[in-house]
Amino acid sequence: MAWEPTDAPPNNVEFEISLGAAQTGFVEVKSPGWESELNPSELKGGRAKREKYGNEVTARAASPVETIRRTVTKALPKFTGAKPTLLVISDDCFVNLAEWGYGPLQMALMQRSLGYGPGLFHDPAHRAVGGVALFWASRFTEHEVGYSSICLANPNAGTASLPLELVSKLCTKPTEPVPHLIEPGLRSRF
Repeated sequence: MAWEPTDAPPNNVEFEISLGAAQTGFVEVKSPGWESELNPSELKGGRAKREKYGNEVTARAASPVETIRRTVTKALPKFTGAKPTLLVISDDCFVNLAEWGYGPLQMALMQRSLGYGPGLFHDPAHRAVGGVALFWASRFTEHEVGYSSICLANPNAGTASLPLELVSKLCTKPTEPVPHLIEPGLRSRF
């Protein structure tokens, strides 16, 4: 319906979409990158200026729950909660967030745990976010790229709630990690 509309001034979101029956909603897209996963000594040493996967061999702890939480919190000021809202996360982390499946998404948003506390959707401050979807390129062939997504709706969103039909359409069949899906002749390109 519109590119870069404003829901919570002065912030723009990516676009406004039609939800049918004269209803619209707002979509924000965030792309956390691998650079956000670097530790302070790596940043100080200039690691962010080198290639994501270079010749250096490094092992690191991953925190997909924290990455999701940080991304949702960063997007929160863009939404008022007066209309349905969707945050789409299409990341460039060392290990793609979707590779972890639903677990980290549920822990970040819905579950209560000793390690992470209550999920963000339990916090009234996050009612303005109607749902969060992880979106990724899931298969590659010589002629096409396939995309997949998983989505969790915020049960406490109120007026920001997403239509269940949209949430179900954003939940595609989980796929295997990308390297297993790439045709043998194309692996060297990716």
